Amino acid sequence: MSEGIADKELSELLARDQLIPVLHGTTYEALREVSPLLGSRSGLSTTEDSMADIAAKIARAGRRVGPCYSTDGQKLPLPVS
Repeated sequence: MSEGIADKELSELLARDQLIPVLHGTTYEALREVSPLLGSRSGLSTTEDSMADIAAKIARAGRRVGPCYSTDGQKLPLPVS
């Protein structure tokens, strides 16, 4: 049952464009084998960018999306660059 819930949550995050896959030590082909939904998305990879660059790109994407909230509903501050 929890797997079905996880799939629904993943689908919702993807539908809202609130998920950026970050690959480390794997490939998109391997990811598609275990998660076709997630593997079909474009994302970031540590084979192409440093972790610092990936963090900066995620921070910029967060600014475009809007505020983020913790699981208990508290608004989270965005990092300042």
